[in-house]
Amino acid sequence: MSDAEPEPRVLVVLPDGQVLNGILRGRRRDPEGTWWYQTTVDIPATSVQPVPGQDYSRVPTVVQDTYPWQLEAPGTPGEAVGVLHRGDCTVAGGRLVPVSDPVQARLFLREGWATACETCRPDP
Repeated sequence: MSDAEPEPRVLVVLPDGQVLNGILRGRRRDPEGTWWYQTTVDIPATSVQPVPGQDYSRVPTVVQDTYPWQLEAPGTPGEAVGVLHRGDCTVAGGRLVPVSDPVQARLFLREGWATACETCRPDP
């Protein structure tokens, strides 16, 4: 990968089923044949603790007012398909997960993990 090419985006699935946006930074295979991926993921700030003595003043910071899409979790336990809404949809309800990445939003629809809201008709 050259410096001009962006690193590929990935979806990181945690053991509890949470899906996080990530960037693939590298990969290696250990002597037993297991592959390990080095990724960077976006996680809530409440899950991160600063390390004493580190300077965070030069960390790039972005303030985002809204998300372009929202994923509504399935309504009943065991139901596998959620509903993808536009960020400003007025019928979105229940447990909502913000989606800022258009690649991830399209993947939810393409893989059948979500259906498009019939009211707002999101088109990522």
